[in-house]
Amino acid sequence: MCEYVCNNFYASGSIGDIHALKKALLKIDDTTGYAMDFGLLRPIPEWCLQNWGTKENAIEVCFEDWPVMTASESIICSFYTENFAPIPLFQELVTRFPKVSIKVAYLQSSDEFLGIFLGQNGVFAYSEYLPASAE
Repeated sequence: MCEYVCNNFYASGSIGDIHALKKALLKIDDTTGYAMDFGLLRPIPEWCLQNWGTKENAIEVCFEDWPVMTASESIICSFYTENFAPIPLFQELVTRFPKVSIKVAYLQSSDEFLGIFLGQNGVFAYSEYLPASAE
Protein backbone atom coordinates (compact mmCIF):
# COMPACT_ATOMS: atom_id res chain seq x y z
CA MET A 1 0.00 0.00 0.00
CA CYS A 2 1.30 3.42 -0.92
CA GLU A 3 1.70 5.92 1.91
CA TYR A 4 3.01 9.41 1.35
CA VAL A 5 5.52 11.22 3.52
CA CYS A 6 5.39 15.00 3.81
CA ASN A 7 8.95 16.41 3.97
CA ASN A 8 9.39 19.99 5.22
CA PHE A 9 12.85 21.01 4.03
CA TYR A 10 14.89 24.01 5.19
CA ALA A 11 18.48 24.78 4.19
CA SER A 12 20.51 27.88 5.02
CA GLY A 13 24.00 29.02 4.07
CA SER A 14 25.80 31.55 1.94
CA ILE A 15 24.11 32.84 -1.20
CA GLY A 16 26.65 30.92 -3.32
CA ASP A 17 26.20 27.64 -1.44
CA ILE A 18 22.40 27.85 -1.54
CA HIS A 19 22.49 28.64 -5.27
CA ALA A 20 24.68 25.55 -5.86
CA LEU A 21 22.32 23.41 -3.76
CA LYS A 22 19.34 24.65 -5.78
CA LYS A 23 21.14 23.79 -9.04
CA ALA A 24 21.85 20.30 -7.67
CA LEU A 25 18.19 19.66 -6.81
CA LEU A 26 15.94 21.70 -9.09
CA LYS A 27 15.07 21.63 -12.75
CA ILE A 28 12.75 23.76 -14.83
CA ASP A 29 9.39 22.09 -15.34
CA ASP A 30 7.21 23.35 -18.23
CA THR A 31 4.04 22.90 -16.21
CA THR A 32 4.87 24.09 -12.70
CA GLY A 33 8.00 26.22 -13.17
CA TYR A 34 10.47 24.32 -11.00
CA ALA A 35 10.52 20.73 -9.86
CA MET A 36 12.71 18.87 -7.43
CA ASP A 37 14.56 16.12 -9.28
CA PHE A 38 16.47 13.57 -7.20
CA GLY A 39 18.09 12.33 -10.42
CA LEU A 40 20.14 15.53 -10.61
CA LEU A 41 21.72 14.73 -7.24
CA ARG A 42 22.11 11.00 -7.75
CA PRO A 43 21.44 9.27 -11.08
CA ILE A 44 18.18 7.35 -11.14
CA PRO A 45 19.17 3.97 -9.73
CA GLU A 46 17.75 0.65 -10.75
CA TRP A 47 16.58 0.24 -7.19
CA CYS A 48 15.43 3.70 -6.06
CA LEU A 49 14.50 2.64 -2.54
CA GLN A 50 18.03 1.46 -1.74
CA ASN A 51 19.79 4.50 -3.23
CA TRP A 52 17.28 7.30 -2.67
CA GLY A 53 15.37 6.02 0.36
CA THR A 54 12.09 6.31 -1.56
CA LYS A 55 10.57 4.69 -4.64
CA GLU A 56 10.00 7.79 -6.76
CA ASN A 57 10.94 11.42 -7.23
CA ALA A 58 9.50 14.23 -5.09
CA ILE A 59 5.92 15.21 -5.89
CA GLU A 60 3.76 18.22 -5.02
CA VAL A 61 6.75 20.43 -4.33
CA CYS A 62 5.82 23.79 -2.81
CA PHE A 63 8.46 26.53 -2.46
CA GLU A 64 8.22 29.28 0.13
CA ASP A 65 10.37 31.69 -1.90
CA TRP A 66 9.44 32.86 -5.37
CA PRO A 67 11.07 33.10 -7.81
CA VAL A 68 12.91 29.99 -6.70
CA MET A 69 16.33 30.83 -8.15
CA THR A 70 16.48 34.33 -6.63
CA ALA A 71 19.73 34.89 -4.73
CA SER A 72 19.05 34.06 -1.09
CA GLU A 73 20.65 32.51 1.96
CA SER A 74 17.99 29.83 2.36
CA ILE A 75 15.59 27.49 0.62
CA ILE A 76 12.35 26.45 2.22
CA CYS A 77 10.02 23.93 0.61
CA SER A 78 7.76 21.01 1.28
CA PHE A 79 7.31 17.95 -0.87
CA TYR A 80 5.92 14.44 -0.74
CA THR A 81 7.71 11.14 -1.28
CA GLU A 82 6.31 7.64 -1.50
CA ASN A 83 6.44 5.50 1.68
CA PHE A 84 9.67 6.91 3.16
CA ALA A 85 11.64 10.12 3.60
CA PRO A 86 14.64 10.22 1.21
CA ILE A 87 17.25 10.01 3.98
CA PRO A 88 20.11 8.88 1.65
CA LEU A 89 19.50 11.98 -0.49
CA PHE A 90 19.54 14.27 2.54
CA GLN A 91 22.84 12.63 3.56
CA GLU A 92 24.21 13.26 0.07
CA LEU A 93 23.30 16.95 0.34
CA VAL A 94 25.10 17.27 3.67
CA THR A 95 28.19 15.60 2.20
CA ARG A 96 28.21 17.74 -0.97
CA PHE A 97 27.33 21.00 0.77
CA PRO A 98 29.01 20.87 4.19
CA LYS A 99 28.69 24.64 4.74
CA VAL A 100 24.90 24.48 4.38
CA SER A 101 22.73 23.74 7.39
CA ILE A 102 19.91 21.33 6.46
CA LYS A 103 16.84 20.62 8.56
CA VAL A 104 13.98 18.36 7.53
CA ALA A 105 10.89 17.36 9.49
CA TYR A 106 8.87 14.54 7.93
CA LEU A 107 5.61 12.79 8.69
CA GLN A 108 3.98 9.78 7.06
CA SER A 109 0.39 10.46 5.99
CA SER A 110 -1.01 7.64 8.14
CA ASP A 111 0.85 9.06 11.18
CA GLU A 112 2.80 5.80 11.53
CA PHE A 113 6.04 7.69 12.04
CA LEU A 114 7.52 11.13 12.10
CA GLY A 115 11.14 12.15 12.00
CA ILE A 116 13.72 14.89 12.05
CA PHE A 117 16.89 15.07 9.95
CA LEU A 118 19.67 17.55 10.80
CA GLY A 119 22.88 18.11 8.87
CA GLN A 120 25.70 20.62 9.19
CA ASN A 121 29.47 20.71 8.64
CA GLY A 122 29.31 17.42 6.75
CA VAL A 123 27.77 15.60 9.73
CA PHE A 124 24.15 14.43 9.95
CA ALA A 125 21.78 12.79 12.38
CA TYR A 126 18.16 11.75 12.17
CA SER A 127 15.58 10.25 14.47
CA GLU A 128 12.21 8.68 13.83
CA TYR A 129 9.42 8.49 16.34
CA LEU A 130 6.11 6.74 16.67
CA PRO A 131 3.28 9.10 17.58
CA ALA A 132 1.89 8.56 21.08
CA SER A 133 -1.33 7.14 19.61
CA ALA A 134 0.64 4.34 17.85
CA GLU A 135 2.69 3.21 20.87
